[in-house]
Amino acid sequence: DIEFMRELERDFVQNRMGGTNDPARYKIYYSGIGRSPAIFLGINPAGSAENFLNARQPYEEWGHDFLEYEFDPNYKLARGAVRFLRRLVDALSTEKNDDIVRQIPVSNVCFIRSQNPKNLVEADYVGCAPYVRRIVEKVDPIVAVTVGEVAFERLKNILGSNVSIQIN
Repeated sequence: DIEFMRELERDFVQNRMGGTNDPARYKIYYSGIGRSPAIFLGINPAGSAENFLNARQPYEEWGHDFLEYEFDPNYKLARGAVRFLRRLVDALSTEKNDDIVRQIPVSNVCFIRSQNPKNLVEADYVGCAPYVRRIVEKVDPIVAVTVGEVAFERLKNILGSNVSIQIN
């Protein structure tokens, strides 16, 4: 739902970024956002104002950072994430199966760029939480996969009692 995505980003930029749409400071989308049985959430977009990657294919065209940067040594998470997502859909690396992987929404629990997530402050997470909730509600996943304990705890706080948590 491209209009949903554009509206959410407009709201975020206006209310959280002071109206400044600067991809060096934040990133919300790593893929399209639509109904899916799964969603993949990291902590935050890596990079600083001087050093960040941005997908060449926009999310409106269901671009997917992980697939695009799977073999890029500057984006180490992408290779493991693609491998995991392929296993999630029980797929081999074929063009058709990568289309299925591309349909799994990918985002973060915080949209503020930081080379090191330890530099994020509570206000960064709190300010992003309502937007993360809107994304998760739009996707309406059966399973949410988080990258690490911080993303897991943040998502648990965002969703509150609306979630059943199972750790394997």
